[in-house]
Amino acid sequence: MVIIENAVKFITNFLLNLSHFTEASYWLLIETIILGGVLLIIFTLFYRFFKIWWMDSIIGDYLGKLTWMDVEIKVPRENIKSPKSMEQVFASIYGIYSFGLKPEEIVLEGKVEDWISAEIAASHNLIRFIFHFPVKDKNIVQSAIYGQYPDAEITETDDYTKVLPPDLPNGEYDVYGADMILGKKGISNALPMRTYTDFSGGATISRFRFDVEKIDPIAGLLEVMANLKEGEYIWYQILMRPFDSGSFKKMAADYIKKVMTKKTGDPKENKDLTSEEIEQIRAANAKASKLVFQAIPRFVYVARKDVMDKGKFYAVNSTFQIFTVGHLNFMRPSPVTFTKKPRFLFKDRTLLMKKKSIYRHFVNRKFDLRTPLEQLYTPYFKDRVLDPSLWSVEELATIYHFPVTDVGAPGVVKTEAVKAEPPANLPIES
Repeated sequence: MVIIENAVKFITNFLLNLSHFTEASYWLLIETIILGGVLLIIFTLFYRFFKIWWMDSIIGDYLGKLTWMDVEIKVPRENIKSPKSMEQVFASIYGIYSFGLKPEEIVLEGKVEDWISAEIAASHNLIRFIFHFPVKDKNIVQSAIYGQYPDAEITETDDYTKVLPPDLPNGEYDVYGADMILGKKGISNALPMRTYTDFSGGATISRFRFDVEKIDPIAGLLEVMANLKEGEYIWYQILMRPFDSGSFKKMAADYIKKVMTKKTGDPKENKDLTSEEIEQIRAANAKASKLVFQAIPRFVYVARKDVMDKGKFYAVNSTFQIFTVGHLNFMRPSPVTFTKKPRFLFKDRTLLMKKKSIYRHFVNRKFDLRTPLEQLYTPYFKDRVLDPSLWSVEELATIYHFPVTDVGAPGVVKTEAVKAEPPANLPIES
């Protein structure tokens, strides 16, 4: 109270003294205010630049010290497991989460949450399943995979992207690609798209299930990959970083409250809700019950210019449309990285920069697509996905899993034989 009273007295005395100001005093006051404003702006810009430079520097140092590795997973020849198994793999990989970095770790050490990349690399007559992750997370990743696919073979491998130049397109190769996002943003990320548990054309998400041995959500993607010519490549990756479950549950609760108050004005009333709104509430609750990752699904189609078939790029993009549920959520290419020529100024230049960016982002597997300093001097300020979507482990398993045997996937690298324990009564030579 004393502080408030003193502040009131100061303001009152200042206003009373204004009547005694001369013209010179008023000009001095105005000059002081202008000078103070300019100094404040300069200080703010300097602080922002220093913060960006500092964080960019220490995060770069931290990531530079990380050692990454790639492993190839050879799919079991007789794989009868549904995407539910891959959901459990991702749930186990969630164990890389720190559950909240300390402020001093972020500001002084540049630490960021770990992420992994689940990938499919396709070329002529060859489809490979790859995981890319920090070496320090090797035990978590391999244990997660073997826990669900004990007959799989996991072998360390070289980075498959090294078969092509690091900077494309060039005179020989062209590139098309996109980052994928959930179409409904903000708190509407709480809504799921159609997943493997409810896969049925045109059906609402809660009413139907599919026979995983006959219908595979990524069968269309694998079919496009299986028809590549020599000199064509389709690479697909999902960068995934664990997201705080508590924060996501709050987001889902905020979305549900928004839906429930939309009709009645009272979140406790829902008698006027439509069947679709009731379904949205159910779906948001269901997604919030799962572990959630901040993730960027991304794909590139790279080909020699003499065999380039742009239709395959659009074919890959179209395979994601089957996950659409109109009143819930859907996948779509991010407009800021989708390699489609813009309608207005600098069309060719902008398209070229997008192609170079999407390819660079893919081969670098950077979760943050550009460094903070790059944002200051790039002429293309939108060349960045500012807010990756939030995906449940169920959604991620829908768009990335090992194909089931009955579906068939020509070119998928599989184990040579099913592993089995020797019979207990096997005779042993003395």
